[in-house]
Amino acid sequence: MTSIETPVLIVGGGGAALTASMLLSKIGVESLLVSALASTSVLPKAHVLNQHAMEILTDVGVAEEIYA
Repeated sequence: MTSIETPVLIVGGGGAALTASMLLSKIGVESLLVSALASTSVLPKAHVLNQHAMEILTDVGVAEEIYA
């Protein structure tokens, strides 16, 4: 069994977990995100993203890709 130490463990690969991972990375905090799935979904999951959510995603540099 391999042991891994990390300051922050993020469990799940949903929108909140992925955003938390990006925000932590932006401020220099190492984290490890684990998910039961091998990659993100090819289909959109979020049907509505409010203005504040898009401001946060703009801040981490992914809003344009989401709009596309």
